[in-house]
Amino acid sequence: MSCEEFKRRFLGAETCYGLWDHPTHGTVTRLGQASDTDWDNHLDGKQGLGIVPVSQDGTVMFSVIDIDEKLDHRQLIQAIHEKEFPLTVCSSKRGRAHCYLFLAKPLSASYVRRILKRWGMILGYPKAEVFPKQSALIDGKTGNWINLPYFGDERKAIKADGSTYSLTEFLSLPPWSGRLPEGEGLIEGAPPCLEQIMREGLSEPGRNQGLFNFAVYWKRADPVRWEDHIVRANSEILAHPLPLREIEALIRSHRKRSYTYTCEQEPICSRCNKEECLTRKWGIKAIKTDELDYDDLVLGQLIKLLTDPPRYLLEVNGRSIEMTADILFVYRMFKMRVIEHANIIIRDMKQAQWEQIMREKLSARKEVEAPEDASLPGQIVNHLHTFLSYRTLSEGREDLLKGHPVTEEDNILFRGTDFLEYLKDQKVGAIASTKIWSVLRERSCHHRRISVCSKTTVVWSMPLKLLNEQSGDFTAVDFKDDL
Repeated sequence: MSCEEFKRRFLGAETCYGLWDHPTHGTVTRLGQASDTDWDNHLDGKQGLGIVPVSQDGTVMFSVIDIDEKLDHRQLIQAIHEKEFPLTVCSSKRGRAHCYLFLAKPLSASYVRRILKRWGMILGYPKAEVFPKQSALIDGKTGNWINLPYFGDERKAIKADGSTYSLTEFLSLPPWSGRLPEGEGLIEGAPPCLEQIMREGLSEPGRNQGLFNFAVYWKRADPVRWEDHIVRANSEILAHPLPLREIEALIRSHRKRSYTYTCEQEPICSRCNKEECLTRKWGIKAIKTDELDYDDLVLGQLIKLLTDPPRYLLEVNGRSIEMTADILFVYRMFKMRVIEHANIIIRDMKQAQWEQIMREKLSARKEVEAPEDASLPGQIVNHLHTFLSYRTLSEGREDLLKGHPVTEEDNILFRGTDFLEYLKDQKVGAIASTKIWSVLRERSCHHRRISVCSKTTVVWSMPLKLLNEQSGDFTAVDFKDDL
């Protein structure tokens, strides 16, 4: 029974685990889930077992501060009790300390990692490692594992007086079910939405917008160290950190002006608690709109490109920005497009007011005819002609089964699936297959069933005369010496 309770105390990744050989000190990482024999061997002191704390969904049920330096276990435990940190200290295999946090319910790995890093610094061990080492499994399968305690008669949990807990006593220690004490003023007075993100962590989509709002908070709550907070949050809160260049751009932008929280956008709006936020020191009440420094918006000429579907070029503050109709006519989407391409923040505007401006722009628009290959149908036809040129590699109808188009009398035969695969190989963006087949029919293509090597195969047939190819010999150019 103790083995089953021990397993439940160390729930983690089910896709990999580690083994440690006691005599040789050799280690190996294996894919899959540790067997009952592996757990029994560990508790019997035959072969050590290691578990990756982070699970497949990015949460943890236990976490560890790994202090790999000489210390006095009793002094460490006294410091932990004084700070009221819910940690259980176990001796590691080198006689150092593993400080375990056991949870009654799963919490975000990125949030717990950040908390334990802070606890390590407060306890005087800034270089201590924290397990899990990753906020998410590598490739969804592997991660760094931690050697478990109670290897035979070794690595036991230690009491305040220096004595040790038996395995039964250790398993009777209750997991922590309350709010984790975060340390000295880590996020004091912050909006509740940001507190929730700190606990849960943040993955795509929403990383940039989430970090933007943390910058709004930290610049006001800690104007001296706010930039350091952003850099640390990128690695501790985000499951997949942003590139350094994006963090530097965010910091430069906030140095220039003050911003407000983007309460109506994700990842903030779904976590919003306006009533509570209004009571917080650094909530939305603390930021006044008239304090903000917005960029001016100067609109120039609107050009409509007659592609299929149409696209638009709008001059914004002297810079031409291309966009689709939905981006152009929905002000919220237009504002984000301007941020992406012009690196400016413009004021909010009511949608009705924006539509009136667009009505005036449309009435004065300039229309530009686009070449056929600029439209989606034109691009499909161009790719089709290139694909059909591979028919020269075919010797007979059976080559259709190899994915090659075939010339037969006055037509070219090809399978639709082969053309789709060709588009995929060419890294052509997603195009609905119904759109492709519609374009083919408009070009006098039709599909039919034929027999190939005694198999019924559905193919498309295109008249050979529709291909715009050189049919005669090229005329040689006579280069004469003009000197």
